[in-house]
Amino acid sequence: SIVEDVIVMGTPNHVSIPSWAAARRIVAGRIVNCYSRRDYVLSLMFRFKRARVMKPICGTTPIDCPGIENVDVSDLIATHSNYCLKVGEIL
Repeated sequence: SIVEDVIVMGTPNHVSIPSWAAARRIVAGRIVNCYSRRDYVLSLMFRFKRARVMKPICGTTPIDCPGIENVDVSDLIATHSNYCLKVGEIL
């Protein structure tokens, strides 16, 4: 595989288990989903842009897929813009 590890933070996409499973097949190491249940900016803006998609959002919820590690960073991230300030602490 050409990809060793993947860490995603505040991902603005709906939860698609087939997509995460496909990613798992091409990543040799870890896939880590960092999410914040308090990221209301992500939640509201994503739902506004994709009004018809009512699936959970990756950046605000854990991903229930084998091989995906979930890290709740809600204690560090109160809004989406906090990621750029807290990336060092998250990593």
